[in-house]
Amino acid sequence: MPFIKRLIFGLATLIVVLELVLLLFFAGSHSELEVVKELITTKASVVQDVRSNVKERRQTQRPTQSPRIPAALIERKQKKELIHISIVICGSRKDEALTMLKSSILFTNRTLVFHILAESGLHDGLKSVLDHWPCVEGKQVSYKIHPLKFPEGQKPDEWKKLFKPCAAQRLFLPDILTEVDSLIYMDIDTLFLSPVQWLWDQFSNFNSSQLASMTPEGEVSATGWYNRFARHPYYGKLGLNSGVMLMNLTRMRSFGWQEKILPIYNKYRFDITWGDQDILNILFHYHPELVYVLSCEWNYRNDHCIYGNNCKTADTNGIYILHGNRGVFTNNKQPVFRAVYEGIEDAKQAGGIKEAVNALERRLGSHRKGYCGKAVDALLKFPRQLSAS
Repeated sequence: MPFIKRLIFGLATLIVVLELVLLLFFAGSHSELEVVKELITTKASVVQDVRSNVKERRQTQRPTQSPRIPAALIERKQKKELIHISIVICGSRKDEALTMLKSSILFTNRTLVFHILAESGLHDGLKSVLDHWPCVEGKQVSYKIHPLKFPEGQKPDEWKKLFKPCAAQRLFLPDILTEVDSLIYMDIDTLFLSPVQWLWDQFSNFNSSQLASMTPEGEVSATGWYNRFARHPYYGKLGLNSGVMLMNLTRMRSFGWQEKILPIYNKYRFDITWGDQDILNILFHYHPELVYVLSCEWNYRNDHCIYGNNCKTADTNGIYILHGNRGVFTNNKQPVFRAVYEGIEDAKQAGGIKEAVNALERRLGSHRKGYCGKAVDALLKFPRQLSAS
């Protein structure tokens, strides 16, 4: 190949020289001769530029070339990467939290680490359940239970009662989990209906300044909460929902996260309704460059279907994560949401994806009425695909 390239280059140079000789031979006047000289100079310059460009390209390309990595090796590397998930548990919501964690296991074979922040009275009960989970015994999942911790000089009881019990604890994760680079924070009333690594992979979409990811609070201004009722600044036109949140803790620490959060609370404490979610909205209002916004199917709530289809992308894309806010996983207001929760609760870990899909199909079979009932196929899209593969 190098010989052929040199041969082609030599022929091109010979043609240029012959062309110039002919021009000199037929040039009659002094002005024509000057034109020929100019052409000679131009042609020589072009040849030199070509040589320089070829040489420069070779020099720049060689260092960046890397051997092809076999697909199997890439897959093994991905499997070794730990996916960190964090939840906060207070009060009587232990069972709901365990069902959420269970959903993260059912659709993946990746290695997970749970970071559970809970009231001290819940620690022993959580350990007694988790230690007998097949995924924990088989080392696919490890977990760490942490006590609740709020910044020094703050009133813990005040923060614990901010909106839902202990929900504000999430605001201080960067300074609690100091050895963790990134994690997925999930409200305990959420359920995975797709592999957790699909959400984890969204970190790769962050630009160099983004440190968190959330979904919009609403999709339609007519039913939006922030644009109609908020008494404080919020992100964008309709605000953000914090039920599902990707957190790059390293970037948050570099940003001085906690030092930004506390003044916001002190200034707006009497104006916020949704606690930590409002604080996040205020922060990202002033720093919109820090947040990467996910689409609604990553945090599908009954707000998206109660008044009609307000998350249209879910029809084609499917629903990745279901969020049972307002207690719809355990009350009778939205039978579809409760059916999904009970299906995940019923599924046995040892049965794998097929067991989970069968449990969901059984529960959802009779719940296709109403606006939310029309979302059943979107809810089952990924479980069905994974079961068939």
